[in-house]
Amino acid sequence: MTISQQDDRLYRVKLGDQVIEYSVRRRVRKTIGILVDPVRGVIVTAHPRFSIGELQGIVLRRADWIIRKQNQMKDRAAARAPRRFIEGEYFWYLGKQYPLSIIRQEHDHHSCTGILPRIDFAGDAFRVFLPARIGREEQVSFIRSAFLRWYLARADEVIRQRIEIYRKAAAVVSVGPLTIRVRHQKSCWGSCTAKNALHFNWRLVLSPLPVIDYVVVHELCHLKIKNHSPKFWSFVGSILPDYRDRKAWLRQNGTQLDI
Repeated sequence: MTISQQDDRLYRVKLGDQVIEYSVRRRVRKTIGILVDPVRGVIVTAHPRFSIGELQGIVLRRADWIIRKQNQMKDRAAARAPRRFIEGEYFWYLGKQYPLSIIRQEHDHHSCTGILPRIDFAGDAFRVFLPARIGREEQVSFIRSAFLRWYLARADEVIRQRIEIYRKAAAVVSVGPLTIRVRHQKSCWGSCTAKNALHFNWRLVLSPLPVIDYVVVHELCHLKIKNHSPKFWSFVGSILPDYRDRKAWLRQNGTQLDI
């Protein structure tokens, strides 16, 4: 998510055979913060007066803690069973899980576009219609691609709806037209550029609506305040008084939001 000064470069330090990559964010603060995030990686936040060399030394001193946190996240991710895309498997949408129903067709059907299966969602289950020409060995990749297309489309629809709901509350009705993009993002859930373009991660649509609203409001507030100052968080809190709980949910469950 956008802050006042962001260095897009990745820095590296080596401890034995371990390499730690980290990015640097600049803001006016008294302390140096180190965040180990499953999505954004290692982020060092510090006052501009600290040199890159000084920050490197601090990262080295905290290397054992950083590596331990990274290993803990890897263990949690490994413990999550990989998707098999089979009948009855459950998938997330707006914070709830729904089973997958696979309908294999003997002939091409209106629910298929060419050889690409399409996801249908009726509120109780995900249904995918597989063309007859798709073999069993191709099933996983075809169904996964169908889910990705479906989630991306739904995320775009839902996020745009939530933006329209909160634009007035965030006092950014006059800002526009907004450039809004929902896409594949590895580094963050949302961002606001210097030119007021809002970018969102499609995986947000797997989370509960209040969590989506938190990210939407967060980025809308960046249209007015392009940093993470106390003034910014006060602005967010004036719209979502419980934003800390929503933010905590995303941090705790973010690694599970994927297919």
